[in-house]
Amino acid sequence: MCNRICAFLCFVVLSFGYSVAQVAGVTRTGENAERNASFLDQHGGEVEYPRLSRNGQILYYPPLVVLDSMRMASDNAALFYATVSFDGWYPVLSRGFEYGTHADFSSSERVEVPGTIGSFEVEVAGPLPNRDYYVRPYAVNAYGTAYGSVASFHTAVGPAVLDTLLTNTITPVSVDVTVKIADNGGAPLHGAVVAFADEGYQDTAAVRTLSNIVGSSADVLFSGLAPATDYFVQAILTNGRFSDTVCLRVHTPSDLTLTIEASGNPTVALCTGGNTLTYRAQLSGTDAHKPLYQYRWTTSAGAMSGNDSVFDVLYSTQGTYEVVVAAFYGRDTLTATYTQIISPQVGTSSFYVCTNEFLNTADATTTNIASIRWLNGNRDIVATTNSVKLPTGYYTVECTDNYGCELRKEVYVGKKKLSCIAADTVWANESAHLEDGVWHVDSVSDHEGNWYAVTQIGNQCWIRQNLRTRRTPLSNIDLVAQNSSSFKRMRYVAYNNSSNAFDPNTIAYYGSVYTWGAALDTMITEGSIFNVERRIRGICPKGWHLPQYEEIWDMLRAVCDLYSSEVEPYPPIGVFSLFGGTNVPLQEMLLQDCYDSYTNPAYPEEIYDASHLSLFRTPKTSLVTQFWIAQSPQSENASYVFVCFEKQKGAAITVERRQGAFSYVRCIRGNAE
Repeated sequence: MCNRICAFLCFVVLSFGYSVAQVAGVTRTGENAERNASFLDQHGGEVEYPRLSRNGQILYYPPLVVLDSMRMASDNAALFYATVSFDGWYPVLSRGFEYGTHADFSSSERVEVPGTIGSFEVEVAGPLPNRDYYVRPYAVNAYGTAYGSVASFHTAVGPAVLDTLLTNTITPVSVDVTVKIADNGGAPLHGAVVAFADEGYQDTAAVRTLSNIVGSSADVLFSGLAPATDYFVQAILTNGRFSDTVCLRVHTPSDLTLTIEASGNPTVALCTGGNTLTYRAQLSGTDAHKPLYQYRWTTSAGAMSGNDSVFDVLYSTQGTYEVVVAAFYGRDTLTATYTQIISPQVGTSSFYVCTNEFLNTADATTTNIASIRWLNGNRDIVATTNSVKLPTGYYTVECTDNYGCELRKEVYVGKKKLSCIAADTVWANESAHLEDGVWHVDSVSDHEGNWYAVTQIGNQCWIRQNLRTRRTPLSNIDLVAQNSSSFKRMRYVAYNNSSNAFDPNTIAYYGSVYTWGAALDTMITEGSIFNVERRIRGICPKGWHLPQYEEIWDMLRAVCDLYSSEVEPYPPIGVFSLFGGTNVPLQEMLLQDCYDSYTNPAYPEEIYDASHLSLFRTPKTSLVTQFWIAQSPQSENASYVFVCFEKQKGAAITVERRQGAFSYVRCIRGNAE
């Protein structure tokens, strides 16, 4: 019975008796926690934080944390030392320091330090200059958070940092500037803004004092200035410990005005391929600084390119566009706007340019062209006619059509110097130069002293012009003296035009055409039929030979590689002059867009053989040339070859051998056996 009563009493005590204690001077509460009563251990000694209450309850407390000391680590940081001396009879979950700019820690941050019982330290840095920071240690367990004593430190005044000086408004006699401040270092700024009359920052024109600037900017107005004059503005500010300076050049405007001059009318019709219009900025006035102004262009159109005061815009669709130019010198800026209207297309125009490098001539064939201009590299107009003879060099051909559209092409007039790598001996009839230890052939002459330009195609070296020799080199036969009855017998005959007259001007322009017997010189006799298995010099210069069938295919493969290359080759593949042209190498001869004087008006899409020897027509979408080869795949003797190259269909070679045929001679480098 007694045991049961005792058990009941114990239950009552455990259910209703309680005791809570907190550290760091917080009042204890509960049955055995009177303010003036001391806790005793089992030996009668006083215990500040007993493990058990007088009634045998297990007691827990928040940790006990104490601030030991602090010292300044720098102008903006301090080291703090603290100790967790008692964990409250429960594991410490975290400890560290709490800091902020408010003494009541209403807004604060914490720095946690790993560990539980024992000493710890941390460096607290104040990010803001010239501020009081309050710091206290803390420790946390499951039963609460305890704090130590509060300490404080003060951060020093930081650097004063100015951002920029900006011009707000400017007149001929005044300027309003804004001083933008990046950081005042935590203290009010004082200083001045000064305008100097020269770039040596001397001869003060005006001074404006700034007092107690605490914001992010300050406005300053200078008046009484001289027009059309450079002023050098300097802002000097300090916060008592640091100072900073920024400078600005200001040009007071004068009588300058800015306008835009356009190459076309405000409204122009859309052209095939788009309209390229040129705009020029015109700055008028007497200001001595006018040559120093620079220009910045913007437009609502697409493709554009600018060169200081000149601006080109490509319009590809109809619409209304704005072209804006800003002329500026220092902070002085003038703007002008031009409204360009591109109306729907009303007609089409075109023009083609054929060049003859041997004669330094160029011909433009036009459709619906009202005027034409030939411009040199300095954009000087050097000719205004369709046919011109010009010094060697690059030129721009510009046309204005009957609809107000501008068309433009870039051309090279004259003979452009090319060379070939000489893999073997340089012959006496060749002009060559040494480059990086390798000989390069620049040109070659035949036995009559006619010189020919050369070019590299792949690994081959070709003569760039049709041969124009009159006598054969080995048999010394005068080809012009042969009568026409020998044409069908394939004797040695040179044929120059439709009337069979020896015309030096025609030969100089086109070169000569030859029978196959004349092309092979003494290698072929009348009536003989055999296959030539070796290189044949024929009528070619010494060290050169008539091309063979396989060599033609090697050349075509190299041309195909040029077509697939991203770099435009010289001479351009897309410009050629068919059979009669002297624009070589072969890809240069296949002139895709070029009509000449022999075009048949009845077939505007086709080009005739310029030699007038036949009515063989070739669509201009193909690249075609015709010359003799010394070997054919049909095991016959010499043949002539039509080399046809189309971008879409690839390459093809047509080999023919006919009685009385005439063809050009192109020679390839390599000594004949």
